[in-house]
Amino acid sequence: MYPGTPILVAGDFNAPHSLSGYDQVSKRGVLVRDTVMSMNFTLLNIPAVPTIPSTRSHAPDLTWWLGPGNPSWNPEPDAWASDHSPILIGLHKKKLHKLRRQVRIVHWEKVRSDERASSLTSENLISTLQSVLTYCTIHTTVNEDQPKPDMHLLKLWAERHRAEIFANRHPTQFNARVTANRIAAHARRYEKQLSRSRWQ
Repeated sequence: MYPGTPILVAGDFNAPHSLSGYDQVSKRGVLVRDTVMSMNFTLLNIPAVPTIPSTRSHAPDLTWWLGPGNPSWNPEPDAWASDHSPILIGLHKKKLHKLRRQVRIVHWEKVRSDERASSLTSENLISTLQSVLTYCTIHTTVNEDQPKPDMHLLKLWAERHRAEIFANRHPTQFNARVTANRIAAHARRYEKQLSRSRWQ
């Protein structure tokens, strides 16, 4: 079931077992234990910590976890007039680093306007073209799920960046923020167009 989305299962299982502090082991307790452990779930309960204030050293309320890390498990001492103690589960937030890749974009307008490209000979053809292409190639990194940008998208990103800086520096100018949002929306739409063509 995992890797994927982490799964938290919790509830009143009413399945006595020594794992949850009971002195006896029931058929339901064995069934629950075998089922969740066969799926590699981890029991978060602390042995001998009750989840019903009126009981001692056993817990009908079980919390099972399938995922990364080890969430904290703490029953509240105040039951808030309930028969069961509220249980606080602490999920540790882990910052995920997006996968990025390096891409190369050739600025073909610069290639066509480069003076060296107009003076090609049979002797210097390969070396001159390589030199011109190297000079007119832009290297950048994008998220793995983003398409390879072209020059138009790079220009939109640059315009958006400049507009956002201007809007942040002039917070009282409402039109500045509107302009930044408009350029950002345009960039997103164009990026989606490139994404669709990438998978066609």
